[in-house]
Amino acid sequence: MHLLNFFKSLFRVNGESKKSSRYLIGLRLTGETKYYLKNLIYEISKKFRVKGITRKHVVPHVTLFGPFSCNNEKELILRFLKVCKSYDLPAYELEGFGNFDDKVIHVNIAPSDELKSLRADLADSLIEICNSVQEYDHASKDEYKFHSTLAFKDINGKFYKIMNYLDSRAPPHKKEYALRITLLKKGKILREYDIMQRNLLRRDEALSKRGWHQTKKSLNEILDNNGKRLLPEIKTSEDVWLISDLHFDHENIIRYCKRPFKNKEEMNKILLENWNNTVKDNDLVLFLGDMTFGRGRHSAEYWIKQLKGKIYFIKGNHEEVHYDKAYNQAILDYGGEKFFLIHDPALVQKDWKCWVIHGHKHNNQLDEFPLINNKNKTINVSCELTDYSPIRLSKILEQRR
Repeated sequence: MHLLNFFKSLFRVNGESKKSSRYLIGLRLTGETKYYLKNLIYEISKKFRVKGITRKHVVPHVTLFGPFSCNNEKELILRFLKVCKSYDLPAYELEGFGNFDDKVIHVNIAPSDELKSLRADLADSLIEICNSVQEYDHASKDEYKFHSTLAFKDINGKFYKIMNYLDSRAPPHKKEYALRITLLKKGKILREYDIMQRNLLRRDEALSKRGWHQTKKSLNEILDNNGKRLLPEIKTSEDVWLISDLHFDHENIIRYCKRPFKNKEEMNKILLENWNNTVKDNDLVLFLGDMTFGRGRHSAEYWIKQLKGKIYFIKGNHEEVHYDKAYNQAILDYGGEKFFLIHDPALVQKDWKCWVIHGHKHNNQLDEFPLINNKNKTINVSCELTDYSPIRLSKILEQRR
């Protein structure tokens, strides 16, 4: 409930009503900065008897773009993702207090150059397809005022008292990192990009406590490695089997991808038989995500236990996987060549120049994502393209050559 209140508050900052625009992009503040500002908001509210942005649960935030309207949501999400995935460790600090006239009191946010660029790139990309009447959305990289609101709305007559009180305080100067960027629609999460795990989340995934734990864990791992990402590496001289997007238990996938099955029961049976008739117990299998999907589905672990082979699991869009060899992405070192393993090819890190093995695209974009795309260096192992059975990497490489 507290997150919904936070999202609603985003649409009210600077007098904007959530009714005036459908979308907004924001950054939730984290760490010590979050708790300091949260306590300060309550303190101001109590001491000066103002509502401001107080409510039962407060989540300090920074608005990055909007509120705005847009008639092409699909393109909006694609542009949002494209910008966000280009950034690695955007950071910020608190830097004193400020105000907008006598209407809004806020804490100044000192962004890193990377966070400045991220905000500016979002604005430059989205302003082409979106309608924002906010002057700051048209501001240059260095003109944009990063801030987090402390009080507004009912501070008339108390503005100077509150500012004098804040001038006697010194906010902490602790470097924090932008862990996630949130795209909201009508005050609710539409998508959230996890910068640490390089993953685009849907609403339920963004609200998962387990997911937040993993996000913070990933940040700590990066910081412990001097700011550099450590991707799991699978190194083997053995041939490996590849497949993705089985979608066990998912009735609608039959129609969506024109699969040759009567119902999900027949599909489950044939997919399971195809795998186990192809793979031996000691074979290495790389599964590229989306093992199961749909209401009433069995867990990914349920199906893993029934499948032969030593399975490495790259997580897909629709699953939480509790399995010791499950990763968001990894590097395969095979035959002296490195391959980036990821479910959604749109999430590949920007500086990767070699081949990518992925799923996610099924058989719906064959012009751009066939089994092998030599131009873009992608290999799509969605099961619709592998005859619903694992395929050897060596066979794919022969076809590639």
